[in-house]
Amino acid sequence: YAINELIKTKNITNILFFGDDTTDLDAMIELKKLRESNNISGFSIYVSQDNESNEQLLNNSDCSIKGISEVRKTLEQIFNKFDSVR
Repeated sequence: YAINELIKTKNITNILFFGDDTTDLDAMIELKKLRESNNISGFSIYVSQDNESNEQLLNNSDCSIKGISEVRKTLEQIFNKFDSVR
């Protein structure tokens, strides 16, 4: 529900979603459905913590990274790529 409301009320057409918990699973599944129906461009990333992994999140995300430090690196890479294009 939340991801659909956000997309609808903010007129979002592209989304990058990071999730690290089972509560994020519904958003990852919904994002995949929206992308497959061509309603949005999106990408979901499972952020695993410690040495544990959640198979449901792993199977429903587009890729996975380890920990918050990798989130920072990923966002920096995206920002630098975007900044160099402008």
